[in-house]
Amino acid sequence: MRILFFSTAFPQPHEPSRNPDNLERCVALARTHAVQVLSPLSFRHIPDIAGQDRLLSIRGLTVARPVYFYPPGLFRGVHAWCMWQGIRREASRVIARFRPDAVLSYWTYPDTAVAARVARRAGIPCVAIVGGSDVLSIDPAAPGATGKRVARALLAADGIAAVSDTIKDRLVDLGVEPRNIHVLPAAVDKTIFFPDSRLNARDQLEIPRDASVLVWVGRMVTVKALATLLEAVADASGRCPGLRLYLVGDGPLRRSLESRVVALGLSRIVTFAGRVAHRDLPSYYRAADVTVLPSHWEGLPNVLVESHACGTPFVASAVGAIPQLADPDRDELVAPGNRRQLGDAIVRALERGDANHGDVMGSAGGWEQMADALASQLAAARRRRRVSELEEQRVAVARARMLLRLTQHRSGRAS
Repeated sequence: MRILFFSTAFPQPHEPSRNPDNLERCVALARTHAVQVLSPLSFRHIPDIAGQDRLLSIRGLTVARPVYFYPPGLFRGVHAWCMWQGIRREASRVIARFRPDAVLSYWTYPDTAVAARVARRAGIPCVAIVGGSDVLSIDPAAPGATGKRVARALLAADGIAAVSDTIKDRLVDLGVEPRNIHVLPAAVDKTIFFPDSRLNARDQLEIPRDASVLVWVGRMVTVKALATLLEAVADASGRCPGLRLYLVGDGPLRRSLESRVVALGLSRIVTFAGRVAHRDLPSYYRAADVTVLPSHWEGLPNVLVESHACGTPFVASAVGAIPQLADPDRDELVAPGNRRQLGDAIVRALERGDANHGDVMGSAGGWEQMADALASQLAAARRRRRVSELEEQRVAVARARMLLRLTQHRSGRAS
C-alpha cells in the first residue's frame, strides 16, 4: 500500500523533537509499505528553513514541507482554508508523483480537515489518528465553534484511529459512528526503552547519585501545567531533601518558566535540560525516581508509556487515558491543577524509593504492532470506498437504463 501521511505534528527544522510518535509510526509503516510525508509549515517558521530544501529525507522517509499562511490570533475558523490554499499545489504534485492509496492524518483541525480534501482530490480514503487534547478539551454538550469545526473534520474522514478507549467514547459523543472508530494499541520502541541501571544513568547525565529525581518530558506549553508542577515541587522540597526536577524539552513558555523558577527559589532544584534526542530519553527515565506529567489534558501520552517501559513509575493528572496506564501499586494519579495534591503525591512516590523502580513494566507493544493495526484500518477504508464506488456506479447505471427505457417508451407512443 502507498500511504500519504499528512500532519503539522511531525519533526520540523525549528522543533526536531516535535511529535516523535508520528515519526515512529511512519517509520514502522515504511517497513512494509511505501510512505510519503506531507507536513505543512507555518509561515512563522520561514526563517528556520532559509536556504533549505523543502523536500528532504528523515530516517528514510521523503518529507515535503509546503508553507502556508494564516491570520494570527483570530479567525481560527479559516485556518483550514488557509492551509489548503498554501499546500494544494504541492499536494497535487505529491499525488501525481507518489500516487497514494490512502491518506493518514494526525490532529483534527485544521490538519484532518485539509487531509480529507487532499484525499478527495486523489479519490482515496482518509483515516485520522486522534491523539487527545484536540477532542478531550471539547464539551460535547456545548462544543462551541471549535468543537463544531473538529466534529466536521472528523466526519469528513473515512475512519478514525483513536489512541484510547477514553478518546473513542468522546468521539462517539461528538457524533462519530462507533463502527468507524478503531482503538490503536499503545506502542513503544522496546529496543531503546527498557529497564537498566539507575546509577549508571545518573553518572552518564551527571545527576547526583543520592538525589530524589523527578523528570518531566514534553513541550513547554500551557496545557502541560508546568507552573503548577513548579509550585508543587516548591511545596515538596522541604519534605524531600535532595529533590531535583529535570525538565526535558523546550517550547514557548521556557523563558517564563525560568523566571518562575528564580521567583520560587528553585534554581538549585530545577534543571532545564533542553531538547533531547528521542534515542537519549531512556537515560532520563532510568535516572528518575519518578516521571511527572501534571497536564490539564492528555490522550494516551507516550511519555508515560516510555517511562513504564524503562521501569519508572509516574505521578500524573487523572485525565484522558492516563488512568488506564496507571499501576495502582506504583503510580499516583492527581486532579489536574491541584498543586497540593500533586506535591503530596510526589512525596509519597519518592518515599517508596527503590521498591518502585524497575518493577513497572508497561503492556505496550512495539511500533510494528501499531503499524499493522493502522495498515489494516487503511485497507478496510479502501475496501469500503471501493464498495461505495461500485454501488454508486450500479445506481448510476440503473438510472441510465431507466431513463433509456422511458425515452424509448415515449418515442414509441409518439410514433
